[in-house]
Amino acid sequence: MSERMVWRLAAASGILYVAVGLAHGGGGGPDPGASRTDIASWVGSSLGPRGVNWMGAYLAVLGLLCFVVFTAVLAAAIRRREGAQPWLSNVILGAGLITVTVKLASFPAAFALAYRAHEGFEPQLAAALTDMNNLSFILTWPLSALMIGAAAAGILRYGALPAWLGWLGVAVAIALFASVPFAFGQGAFVAFITSSLWVVLASATMVARPIQDVMPGSTRQAAVALPPAEVAPTAG
Repeated sequence: MSERMVWRLAAASGILYVAVGLAHGGGGGPDPGASRTDIASWVGSSLGPRGVNWMGAYLAVLGLLCFVVFTAVLAAAIRRREGAQPWLSNVILGAGLITVTVKLASFPAAFALAYRAHEGFEPQLAAALTDMNNLSFILTWPLSALMIGAAAAGILRYGALPAWLGWLGVAVAIALFASVPFAFGQGAFVAFITSSLWVVLASATMVARPIQDVMPGSTRQAAVALPPAEVAPTAG
């Protein structure tokens, strides 16, 4: 398999991440503003008979693994244009990995809810576990904003990807930050739509633009400026 094909498959992980997220759907949940009693009632009626949704759990983990690959590919695309000091690509990779880590941290709370729901929960404990799961998702928004914002800066500064993707990334990063105070209203919808749209567009762009087509500017300039090799004179 050629390097170009491997790059395209890896770049498509962003599209797969969003597709898996839509297929998973999060499994629904009680209104974040619901009372403790209502949350405990929802846990018992909805999760109790069903138990652990293993297919949903596998899809959730698969989606996060795809996001890790997408983050690495995006960072690589920016790094090839940065030159000797690739700090923006490091920010992209670091923010993406922390985003996945924070979201993974919510899995034990969600698993405990599903696994023990048939035994019943005290309202306080059910509400606490539900809030932990929701707040982990909310904490990923500023982290994703940092990742997308750094990518947008790299795109606009170095031209690693089309400029329109960079300007769209700026708008998406701002929208993600602005959505945090409205997390229990329309914030979740705005954050999901804007971030998912940008990830899909960035992924599709990198699929259409293989890594060989993104030649680092410093390497290209060095190749042009390199003088022809001189042949050492031989002894007569």
